[in-house]
Amino acid sequence: MKEDKPYFLKKIEELFSKYVNAMQEGKEAEFAEMEYAFLVGGGIIKFTDTKTSINIAKQGLKRFPSSAILKIVLAKNYTELSLLDEAKALITELDVLLPNDLQVRIAKGTYLIKAGKIEEAIADFDFAISIAEEDATVRNATTKIGIIVDPLVSKEKTLSEIGDILLEAGLPEKAIPYFGQAMEMGDEKYEAAVSLAECYAKSGNNEDAIELYDAILQQEPFFTYVWIALASLYLNIKDYDNAIEACEYVLAYDKENNEALQTLSKAYLEKGESEKANDGVDKSIETANRMIDKDMFYLHLFDAYVDTEDYEKMEKFGKKLIDLHPESHWGWMYMTNALINTSRWEESIPYAEKALEFDNDSEEFLFYYALACMMCNKNDKAIWALERVLEINPDYENKAYVYNNLSISYDYMGDTKKAIEFNKKAREIDPDIKLYEE
Repeated sequence: MKEDKPYFLKKIEELFSKYVNAMQEGKEAEFAEMEYAFLVGGGIIKFTDTKTSINIAKQGLKRFPSSAILKIVLAKNYTELSLLDEAKALITELDVLLPNDLQVRIAKGTYLIKAGKIEEAIADFDFAISIAEEDATVRNATTKIGIIVDPLVSKEKTLSEIGDILLEAGLPEKAIPYFGQAMEMGDEKYEAAVSLAECYAKSGNNEDAIELYDAILQQEPFFTYVWIALASLYLNIKDYDNAIEACEYVLAYDKENNEALQTLSKAYLEKGESEKANDGVDKSIETANRMIDKDMFYLHLFDAYVDTEDYEKMEKFGKKLIDLHPESHWGWMYMTNALINTSRWEESIPYAEKALEFDNDSEEFLFYYALACMMCNKNDKAIWALERVLEINPDYENKAYVYNNLSISYDYMGDTKKAIEFNKKAREIDPDIKLYEE
């Protein structure tokens, strides 16, 4: 028998359906204040995307303009989207009205992090931790919806929440003590430990990160997320054998795990064992059609195909990536790469020009596009691309060849003066370049 959903999930789905139906009818759904708070998560569980949450909270504040919980959620969401002026107005108001509220302090600290005021944010976070147990006790005594929270659990969750905020803000060193305290409290057995290990890794403390990941895996040997994190860490520090071993452990019990397959082939690739990398990629292709993020998967494939010069597969998956994301330059770029490297110059040009619509600042890409144009007697386009290379980087490492190709292209265009000028510049850098003859 299928297990029923928890009450709060049923309630959220019911409320959200009501909200969507009202929107489709051009109306505003009418909820009680606590229902609005419940729907937007009340700062605890985020159910909707940030923009939708903002719309619901703003709608709720029209009916309940004094609702502190809706203002807190709105302030956090504004901060997440870096709408700092809007967040500041709400934070300033809440700071006056509810200076000792746990969620106000967290919301203010989060805002201050985004505003670059790190030490002030830490002070607010530390104050939030100091009142977390008392806050839970008060809420338990006044709850109207029957949800009771253990005060110690409240403190642990507050520590983890603050750690997450700091980690997401790119401050892993600052996050370490918060996850460390949460881990010592021990109610959420592994979440804080995993986050702490991530902080160690991101702050360059690789030995402690590995030690902590290993300790988690001794207790939970099938914790796939940790195995992948460990493999990625080994890959980053170029310990390819241990990265491969971690991936193979996952694949022993989950042979179609895409992250493990991708990390494994990348480890072989960087280790210099290209054939094994390519074999691993080929095996993982079988799972690609069941993946949601096929685009990221295909991008990973190209690392192996470039190294092994497998232009046939680069072309095949370049086309697939274009089909999935024609608005991205990656598929067009890899198709161009494959076609140029197989001397299919004319075919490569439309793909290259499409890629250049997205980004015409890649020196190497422009250089090879110019070569393709020269091979097809499209010298006006070659000149544009070569001059663009020099515009982007006047010290381009192959500048002598850029000058020489400009000389050749201008010669084909009938501009002898320019041809001589660029040939002279090329020979000043590399005297072995053939002297231009009229």
